[in-house]
Amino acid sequence: MSLLIIDGFSLAFRAYYAYPLSLTLANGNPINSVFGFMTLLLQAIDQLDPTHVVVCFDRPEPTFRHQAFDGYKANRSPAPEDFQSQVPLLKDAVRSAGIYLLEKAGYEADDLMGKCAVLAENIAMDAFIYSSDQDTFQLVSDHIKIVSAKKGQSSLFVYDHDAVFNKMGVYPNQVIDFKALKGDSSDNIPGVKGIGDKTASTLLATYQTLTNIYDHLDELSSKSIREKLRHDKEAAFLSQHLATICTDIDLDCDVLDFKLTLNWSSLKTLFESYSFTSLLKKYQRHFDQTESLDFTESPQSVTFDAICLDSKAALEAVLNRVTDTFAFDLETTSLTIHDAVAVGLSFCFNDKEAYYVPFLKHGTHATESSTVPLFNLAVNDVDSLTVPPLLTILKPILENPNIQKITHNGKYDYQILKRYDIMVKGMSFDTMLAAFLINPLAGVGLKALTNYYFNTDMVAYDDLVSKDETFLDVELLKATEYAAADAYFTLQLKQRFINELTKLSLDTLFYDIECPLQPILADMEYRGVRVDLDKIHFLSETLSHEQRDLMERIYTFANKTFNINSTKQLAEVLFDDLNLPVIKKTKTGRSTDNSVLESLLGKHDIIELLMTYRTNEKLLSTYINALPHLIHPKTGHIHTTFHQHIVITGRLSSTSPNLQNIPIRTEKGVAIRGVFIPSKPDHVLMSVDYSQIELRLMAHFSNDQAMIAAFNQGLDIHAATAAIMFDCDVADVTSDQRYQAKAVNFGIIYGISSFGLSKNINCSVGQAKHMIDNYFLQFPTIQVFIDNTISDARKNESVRTAFGRIRPLPNINSQHRSQRQFEERAAVNTFLQGTAAEILKMAMIRIENQLQASSLNASMIIQVHDELVFDVLESDQDALATLVRSEMESVVNYSIPLTVDLGVGKNWKLK
Repeated sequence: MSLLIIDGFSLAFRAYYAYPLSLTLANGNPINSVFGFMTLLLQAIDQLDPTHVVVCFDRPEPTFRHQAFDGYKANRSPAPEDFQSQVPLLKDAVRSAGIYLLEKAGYEADDLMGKCAVLAENIAMDAFIYSSDQDTFQLVSDHIKIVSAKKGQSSLFVYDHDAVFNKMGVYPNQVIDFKALKGDSSDNIPGVKGIGDKTASTLLATYQTLTNIYDHLDELSSKSIREKLRHDKEAAFLSQHLATICTDIDLDCDVLDFKLTLNWSSLKTLFESYSFTSLLKKYQRHFDQTESLDFTESPQSVTFDAICLDSKAALEAVLNRVTDTFAFDLETTSLTIHDAVAVGLSFCFNDKEAYYVPFLKHGTHATESSTVPLFNLAVNDVDSLTVPPLLTILKPILENPNIQKITHNGKYDYQILKRYDIMVKGMSFDTMLAAFLINPLAGVGLKALTNYYFNTDMVAYDDLVSKDETFLDVELLKATEYAAADAYFTLQLKQRFINELTKLSLDTLFYDIECPLQPILADMEYRGVRVDLDKIHFLSETLSHEQRDLMERIYTFANKTFNINSTKQLAEVLFDDLNLPVIKKTKTGRSTDNSVLESLLGKHDIIELLMTYRTNEKLLSTYINALPHLIHPKTGHIHTTFHQHIVITGRLSSTSPNLQNIPIRTEKGVAIRGVFIPSKPDHVLMSVDYSQIELRLMAHFSNDQAMIAAFNQGLDIHAATAAIMFDCDVADVTSDQRYQAKAVNFGIIYGISSFGLSKNINCSVGQAKHMIDNYFLQFPTIQVFIDNTISDARKNESVRTAFGRIRPLPNINSQHRSQRQFEERAAVNTFLQGTAAEILKMAMIRIENQLQASSLNASMIIQVHDELVFDVLESDQDALATLVRSEMESVVNYSIPLTVDLGVGKNWKLK
């Protein structure tokens, strides 16, 4: 179980400023905050999948803080009238959804959220507080996390103990004292005058608490800080009181009252009355289900028999009945593949019963008199991985390619069984992959899908397994019921999805590309990639030294020291001290984000230093300092996870680490690639990358003869484009003209605007517009291709790749220009990027088949966008290059050739 706690006004204000005021009711009254709130709320529910939800709001009455300090929040301006008018509608929307709304006179939403979180923590329930208010960081514990949106990221960011420290420089239990020292201008909490973030965090790092700081005041080396603390001691402890979230509140409800049961019928009525067309479309399947169910009676639960097979005779008797297809699911002790021990396996091959085969003794209820005794294997004893007897009996059927296996996220099961020397064959259908193809905007979790399709609530893992336990600690009867349900509903979903895939013409994509790719990715993850720790440490030291130098140079330009990572302090330096123009404001103040810094380039030397500093910080935190922690101690390799169900265009993505985001066009990004090395001294890494594949696809599908001719003649496409754009010979194209043509070529794919192009190539908007207009004048069929793609997308409210993948575009016919234009760009980009992704996936399948049939000592280890990386015995590199080039360049037969760039080296820098 988990509880999602929403900071009502925080989310409402975010929605108000994120969505245009042009969103209005028929009478002209704004409705943008309500629309945005419901959009963000439902997105959070989709992402976090909570069992319980509550929305907390402030009340207008004064609180105990106002009584303690008259100036509390006295500096705040009234909320805009257009916002205030929507608050009653917003609260009605929450209630209509069937979500618990909580407010209490005398207390702020922070206090209510804290109380709810503590109530959840008291019953070992995880609580997620969705708020942008950093005051809530003080609540973070093992069971309580803060979630908030990060710019440019679709998924919510989760703040745990370490993330709070990384953000604020202090730990959750120090947040109150941190605010007591530095104050909080947003709430008009005074703090100690002259104490800022850096001093406050330094003091707390040394003395831990506010009280301890004052107990050791005379020890402070800085006379100035001692005097400031002495002078404002009363204000410091008052601020401590004001900053403390009060959880000692009497509520007329309990956490179990917050059980989430969304009222889709009421939501449909609400969305229709407010003309929330995009939300109606996005959640159409929920509304369809609501209309098909009769809620005058309790929904009928799906019933089946869950049977435990804990003996050789019982298991063999059932396996003899399996003829051609079964669903299966493993239960383990860990989600980390090289740590997990297989506890048991469930399987199902009909609509009446599902079975659980325990490999190890469960709890205190394991059978001692089984025909084949269950193993007594310590949970941490994973290196031996002796195959349990009952798993040995299952091995032949799991390895039989003629018996089809149905899985949900079968990549994981495949990897665990591989550690037991079982190579699963016949993985023909994965319900998670099918669900993503059928509706890429919805969740793909087994429990969410079961709830939607069968109106059945499966038992949550966290409800079954306590925090410090594993599935091995679960009593056998409960383990059987839980595990059997996984296999049973996986099979039921498969039977539902077969028809949906065919109806949507997704069956070929699913069976020929997505499913065959799954075990290939599983093997890539399993073998992992070796990294050079010495190189990583050298990079860390080098970049850290550069950061210290940058800080000093930045301080010199600013004529003072300050927290470079503080938006507020940086804004004061840039806009107050250096008098640079304010480019953008947000509701929290003057923005100093990267787009602002880019706009200020050339106006002061400090800007370039700041941009370099930020880039370095990201490289250090995301890669250089993170990579050593990702090395698995048993394998010595980093095992990234590849995802087929995340990117809506169909591209693969990776996490832990995110290999796609390593910059490749900068010296430092290339240096990070250099830490990835072959598995053995006599091996090398080979990188094979499709050359300009999306441009080639645009030429083919637009049937633009000029561009097709350029590709077929093997010309430099950007120089050839420039020659046509500027009406000159290719030999006469200048480097500047080629640069401009390249920017337009790639910009067209992503629907670049005149403004965007002007920024990219540093010219006026008028010049950029002329270039784009001239481009389409010279390549008219490309304009036709783009127009037709958008026209078809408008008609279908979706776009398909060349191989059939569907991306829904619910806002492409929106009256709101920004929403409409975004989805128009997405239509073209999805077609090209998605088709390119599917071509690469097909190439991966063909290459892997060839490698399996060959004697080459080579393996695929990395996939990034249009690039594949192989670990190969040095003496086999020429044969591998021939094989890979042949398969990648011949995977489709188009009007233009697909060509690859190939490089070999002792690291991923290919040097």
